[in-house]
Amino acid sequence: MHKKILYIVISFAIFFIIGASLVYYIGIGPHHSLVNIISFITSADDNGYPLKESHIVDGTKNISVNDQGLRVSDSTKRKNLMILAGGSNIFGWGVTEEHSIFNLLERFDLNNEHSFVSYAYPGWGPHNLLARFETLKDIKIEAFEKNYFLYLMLDIHFERVCGSPYYYIWSSGASPRYKLVENKLVNTGLYLKTIDFQLLMLRSGIYKMLDSLGIDQYPYKTDMEIVNNESCQKLVEEVLKELVLKFKKRSPSGRFIVLHYFYIPNNELIESYKTELGVEFVSLREISHIKDGELKYFQKDGHFSAEANKEIARSIWGYIINEDVNEVK
Repeated sequence: MHKKILYIVISFAIFFIIGASLVYYIGIGPHHSLVNIISFITSADDNGYPLKESHIVDGTKNISVNDQGLRVSDSTKRKNLMILAGGSNIFGWGVTEEHSIFNLLERFDLNNEHSFVSYAYPGWGPHNLLARFETLKDIKIEAFEKNYFLYLMLDIHFERVCGSPYYYIWSSGASPRYKLVENKLVNTGLYLKTIDFQLLMLRSGIYKMLDSLGIDQYPYKTDMEIVNNESCQKLVEEVLKELVLKFKKRSPSGRFIVLHYFYIPNNELIESYKTELGVEFVSLREISHIKDGELKYFQKDGHFSAEANKEIARSIWGYIINEDVNEVK
């Protein structure tokens, strides 16, 4: 009797391991950002996965991209250009298109003077932006009178550049891995695809089940040891510097603006980047009304809400254009 029970348990365990592995590799299960990347990307290249022409991300409706993975304004022949760069918050995770920062800024532009490009995707950090900068080649940056590159930088982006066990969920096989070799920045290829327990949980649907029971499905918090690690900070700074230089090469007078909220850069970094590269660091805590702990500004998983996006878009417009916005198109 005991042997029969043991055989059943062992058989179930083997079945689960094989089934979970298949789920992991073929990408079925809940549609979750880059986790289920196979369903809406084209074949990989040296810098990661370009997106398919059109797609829908779970909770994010009506967003489509061009063959470079970018969202671009209907008109790209206006006087000025705003490039909105970053990860899932800039992409519009969990909100409808009309509540994305991209769409709100388009509607705040009542005089139709600006073209907009959303250079963002869930799971991205400055390393993705740097490695895939050539996707902006079809955008004639040089033809605009004024250019703005706005990058929303978060503390989790340090983990995405430097790597952490959790980040492999987002990075495996999809993000470039930069290293400093004799103080020179080197792209060593993609992060390797590795089996991760949390990834198995996501793909197998266990997290979705826990969520339906009211149990927190995102137990992860930013690893501040990585964020505060000196060598990691140096690597992120070099990646950011190269990104700025690529933009400035195409638009010497363009404004590169780093927006930050959770991540607070030190004053020495701010001054050196301002002096050497003309980078502007702008705290959303100072120019917006978003406050920690106010639930209306955050989704359950920590992403900015539709209400926060509206406040951020207003703050960006006020900072750059120096005018308040009380209406939209």
